[in-house]
Amino acid sequence: MSVKTNEDVDSKKQQILKAAQRCFSRYGFSKTTLDDIATGVGIKKASLYYYYENKEAIFRDVIDTETKGLISELRRSVAQASSSTEKLFSFAKTQLEYFRNYVNLHDLSVQVVLEFKPLINKLYKNLREQQIEILEEVIEGGIKDGEFNKCEALRAADSILTILEAMKFKEFQVTTVQYASDIDYSKVEEEVNYILNMLLEGMKR
Repeated sequence: MSVKTNEDVDSKKQQILKAAQRCFSRYGFSKTTLDDIATGVGIKKASLYYYYENKEAIFRDVIDTETKGLISELRRSVAQASSSTEKLFSFAKTQLEYFRNYVNLHDLSVQVVLEFKPLINKLYKNLREQQIEILEEVIEGGIKDGEFNKCEALRAADSILTILEAMKFKEFQVTTVQYASDIDYSKVEEEVNYILNMLLEGMKR
């Protein structure tokens, strides 16, 4: 009987994640079964348990893999904007669009999003730090150019990101729709822009 090396395990996990991504995209999280994922990999369902304890654990790694693309998207959108104010609005818009596309791709129910929020927040710890770094750079640039008043850029960046996240998940707490794809994201974007405008009024010179 051959012994699985770390490389073997990592390789198989990547195959499982790719198969899971396809299944979640096709059937949605709730309707995807471990049998579906196992079939996609070409192994028996029982073999999945060597790598993952359940579907939620697989989904966790899928989330971790996919959301890393958010940082590159945010940096791209910020780089394309001219003023620091526009960069902040572009950041907020890109973040919301990425989230909306993500929940639509996997056909997530509102209940699933809320259930996974603590897990997502935990996985986002590193990504959150990177997002704050981007916002801090934008704010420091605005201060240097005379667009913003002097302030603690890091603290301001953390506050802005916290508010953006709170506004995004607020709708999930009060909505009556079943699926996240049915949420009116234009309303969320409008509220985000309103709050961001208020914050920027206090930051501008």
